[in-house]
Amino acid sequence: MGVTWGGASGEQMNDTRDAERFHAVVHRWLTPVHRHVTLVYPYANTDEIVRDVFRHVATGIELRLAPTERSMLYRLARVAVQRRSHGSTAFRQRNADAVALATRDAATHLVGPSRLATERTLDALYQLSLDDREVLRLLTVDSLEIDELAWVLDLDYSTADSRVATAHETLRELVLLEHGGPDE
Repeated sequence: MGVTWGGASGEQMNDTRDAERFHAVVHRWLTPVHRHVTLVYPYANTDEIVRDVFRHVATGIELRLAPTERSMLYRLARVAVQRRSHGSTAFRQRNADAVALATRDAATHLVGPSRLATERTLDALYQLSLDDREVLRLLTVDSLEIDELAWVLDLDYSTADSRVATAHETLRELVLLEHGGPDE
């Protein structure tokens, strides 16, 4: 007995076992994928992106190829966002700016040294390249491991590890350069 997933092309699953597996993936990952897209790509149409992700899953994409289900689903989300935005740098910049604003707003309750340190870090964060910001967002917002990050960004492990180290080092240097040190 096949189950049709509501795509325009009428994709079908082959049997009940596939349908049960698909429903289990949707049940487990719908909320986390929606949260991920909302937080990391705030200018994207979240519902459309999430629908695209699960359409790919319904057509039989093998989740076993990725280090984790989460990394495969987040990669599908990233690809869907890129496809829908036509790879626009302006779109990436708007998303990065929106995340920065939300981060700054979330820190408004801090006082004293915590607030000062947070402000310094956020000021430096805004100076990073879009690629470095994306790496740090994926690591902090979604707590991805390096192998998952590599999968999401379609990089090999050593390149992903290097990008993380570079982003952290650049951020550290910017904080120290701009503010004369962490305790001033």
